[in-house]
Amino acid sequence: MRDESGEAFSKSGGNAIAVEDATERMGADVMRWQYAGAPINMVFRFGYGPAEEVTRKMLRLWNVYAFFVTYANLPDCPPIASSPPMDKRSELDRWVIARLHTLIAQCNDRLEHFDSATFVREVEKFLDDLSTWYVRRSRRRFWKSGDDKDKRSAVQTLYEVLVTLSKLIAPILPFSAEELYQSLVPPVNPEAPESVHLCSYPTADEGLINQELIDDMDALKHVIELGRAARNEAKMKVRQPALRLLVKPTNSRQGETVTRLRSQILEELNVKELTVIEDETVFQTYAVKPDFSKWGPRFGKQLNVVRKALELLDQNETGMMIADGRSIELVVDGETISITPDELVLERVDADGLAVVSDFGCTVAIDTEITRELLLEGLMRDVVRHVQNLRKEADFHVNDRINLYYDATGDLAEAISVHTEYIQAETLAVSIQAGAAPDDAVVNELKIGENALRLGVLQVAS
Repeated sequence: MRDESGEAFSKSGGNAIAVEDATERMGADVMRWQYAGAPINMVFRFGYGPAEEVTRKMLRLWNVYAFFVTYANLPDCPPIASSPPMDKRSELDRWVIARLHTLIAQCNDRLEHFDSATFVREVEKFLDDLSTWYVRRSRRRFWKSGDDKDKRSAVQTLYEVLVTLSKLIAPILPFSAEELYQSLVPPVNPEAPESVHLCSYPTADEGLINQELIDDMDALKHVIELGRAARNEAKMKVRQPALRLLVKPTNSRQGETVTRLRSQILEELNVKELTVIEDETVFQTYAVKPDFSKWGPRFGKQLNVVRKALELLDQNETGMMIADGRSIELVVDGETISITPDELVLERVDADGLAVVSDFGCTVAIDTEITRELLLEGLMRDVVRHVQNLRKEADFHVNDRINLYYDATGDLAEAISVHTEYIQAETLAVSIQAGAAPDDAVVNELKIGENALRLGVLQVAS
């Protein structure tokens, strides 16, 4: 074991860390997770820096727990009961349960082989999937009003996952596991064991491990990652809707998955249309340029005149001719000049209006054209985000209703006017009023692009 800089610990070197200090500053469970995650065949670097990284990773679990508790405590949240049959659950619920039981099998196997490092890595991967995919994709299901069946399934599934996780991590994170268990289990089932450490360790149900569904979701996430990369390349904010997405899948299986789960892709990438294509040539066009090492000796002073004649041709049509090995003819000063493919440089470039990204045989392109309607919708989504931030600043509860006041001009005012109903639904606004907010409202002034905006929120008395 070394310190976080790779140096040996020593009191004389001033880098020794007393166990009491480490426990006080890091926390005992964070220390355990550091030790458990260290491969035995590598130098283990211990210190407060690595501890902070572990804390950030563990916060994913507590953030998911906080999300669950927030919505489970709402008056209209369905009570925790026995989990619904698997065939009655959504595909997303069945996926997270499949991932959970895969994790259970991995944890049992690794603990039996005293491989705590792999155990830690697999738990961290699952927490990442749980937080950044399952919970994010399920948020609207938790927001629904009333005892909706889909909402009930989401609540039950996330409860089942959290309780199981408390048991899985108990051997390495005894205090965190106990806190998680005590807050979740006794209030629901007073007859349950009084401690997580008195529970049987989870065992995997092979019948719940749907590997095809796991593979399909991995393929779906791959397409979405490429879509985000294409957005970044085009410098398009995620809140700005895009007109269309083109996907050339790696294989027919991925293509079927993209078609079946297209609604999730459209929602995740904020795109209006999705098209699965077979020929990726639609993503690109040709650019034809002179090979100056050959043009110089051949055309001499005429080179620029010939180059301009080449630029007047349709680049894509000319490129296809060159790709087929055919020569092209240019008319320069009344003279026809034939140019062979070896005298030209042929390049493939992204088609106009598309941002294209490829990886592992899959190619995704996003249309970068922003119509007037898309522009207004993008501005509206920015407004929603700022209203939600203002709700948090005002310390409103997630189900508090508000009156919303705004002062805006130009495109921003039009965006709010056109999308009033959507803004109301997303922000729980009973009313949206143009003009100054009351004195007791929480107010914020900001700019969205070049547009100034003044927002005010006031809680509606229940």
